[in-house]
Formats: sequence, structure tokens, C-alpha cells
Amino acid sequence: MHLLAVQLRVPDRPLRTQEPPPFTTVGLRSERITLTDRAKPSHDGTVNILRARIDQCSYTGARFEYELSLGDLRIHTESPIQHTGREINLLIRPDDCLLYPETV
Repeated sequence: MHLLAVQLRVPDRPLRTQEPPPFTTVGLRSERITLTDRAKPSHDGTVNILRARIDQCSYTGARFEYELSLGDLRIHTESPIQHTGREINLLIRPDDCLLYPETV
């Protein structure tokens, strides 16, 4: 699947439709996104790595909450670690992608 011109690995589970829909919404729970400052995080090819811009960071007393931009997409996530750069890598496991076929 492609997201904002980026290939995104999703679960191998089939969608509950006879034919693949032309569009699918991908949902993610914010606590399932891992943030890392590493320029090239090590992985075995089974995790999605997306680069996003940090627009805002707030400390809530228990964690840091982030507002991120990935192109026109806005992402809200959290981390126990404060990341100070302007950009960050998002690590997303395919099994954490929730697929919702669009119905016409």
C-alpha cells in the first residue's frame, strides 16, 4: 500500500471484500508508533519507517506528546523520551496498521 507516495507494509490479512477497494484508510493507534532520532534505524525490513517533522512537543508529566507532519498528514503520538530535533523517524509495525476499506 502507498501512503503519501511512500510504500507502507500492512498486515497480510485479507480485507473483507470480494475485490480490493480502490482506496483504503489506514488507522494507527498513537501508542503503537515508536519514535527514534536515529538517522538510519536498524531493522530487518519488516517495519515501516516514515520521516516526519516535529511541529510541537508538550510534556504532560508522564510522557511527551508530539504533533507531527508527514506531508499534508498530521499525526499525534507520544513517547516517554524527549526528542529535540526538527525531524523524527516513525517506526510502525505492519500488524499495527488497521485497514478500513472505503465504501462507495
